[in-house]
Amino acid sequence: MKMINELDSTSRKLQQYLGMDTLPVGIKLVIDGEQAESIPYDKTDNRGPFCRYVHEASRGKNFLIALEDLDCNKAEIVIGFKEPRFANIEPRVKEKVTAIRIGPAVDADVVMLVLNAAQAMTLSNLLPEIKLSFRKNRTVCGEGLAAVYNTKLPTMTLLCIGARTDGNFEPEELLVTLPCKTFLELPSKMNKFASLSRQAVDSLRSRFNRLH
Repeated sequence: MKMINELDSTSRKLQQYLGMDTLPVGIKLVIDGEQAESIPYDKTDNRGPFCRYVHEASRGKNFLIALEDLDCNKAEIVIGFKEPRFANIEPRVKEKVTAIRIGPAVDADVVMLVLNAAQAMTLSNLLPEIKLSFRKNRTVCGEGLAAVYNTKLPTMTLLCIGARTDGNFEPEELLVTLPCKTFLELPSKMNKFASLSRQAVDSLRSRFNRLH
């Protein structure tokens, strides 16, 4: 319960700090042998690409999807539902995945943030280690999920044509993916950055007052 409250609190603080009108999206991989959570999910009436599920989750949806819910051959391999047959595909999740929860950040492996450029810039001030990546395809499932899941390093992607046409991402939107641990560290970084900003303003105000 403590972790749930902490994740929920971090989500709300980050939304306010960045001025987000989207929700942080938690991605939880259900590995073969594990049991998926028995909580309510939104129905998936039609098969869709992984990127579209992520985009809809940033608007408040909550999904539990299996292989039969996906409509993207590359994502099936990248996410870990299938093994590559003819050529190796990287990055990809190497474990055997049986389901994926896409929704609130609770119990997430990684957290995805749908941001505009100004919000991404502000977040980069808090996390200068964010790496910008752009492979022209498989950006949400590959650069966003698989790469961060494997390396545990935050990544920003400019997205791809598929994410914008099939995933419904807007032209001004970018995607930042954080390991859950990094996501939980954001409140302390926000507080520290705000404190430094206040010190800088106070210092300038003090100098200005001395001049007058």
